[in-house]
Amino acid sequence: MPGPLDDFDRYEKASDRGKELIELELKRAYTRARERYWLNAFGLVAGFIVVIFFGTISYRLIMADHGVYGTILGGVDITALASIFVYAGSVYRQLPPTAPEPQQVPPGGS
Repeated sequence: MPGPLDDFDRYEKASDRGKELIELELKRAYTRARERYWLNAFGLVAGFIVVIFFGTISYRLIMADHGVYGTILGGVDITALASIFVYAGSVYRQLPPTAPEPQQVPPGGS
């Protein structure tokens, strides 16, 4: 897969500093993509845990003869669970599972 540094050697005035800057920016872009991916994954897992917690509360309310409150909370909980799965699907379709590895500049600049 061609990268941003592949065509850099064609230019006679290509400096080592320019290559270093491109490599640094590629590493930053890779780090940002990876952090964004894991932050989204963490948010979805946290949302799933909260939904399971409220589902347990709904179950206990129904078992304690508070059926109306438990049913309302359970309905909201099922809607939230479905929303999490729909949102997770859209997030994981937009973000790549792994960001591309940063391209290495060989020693000597070429």
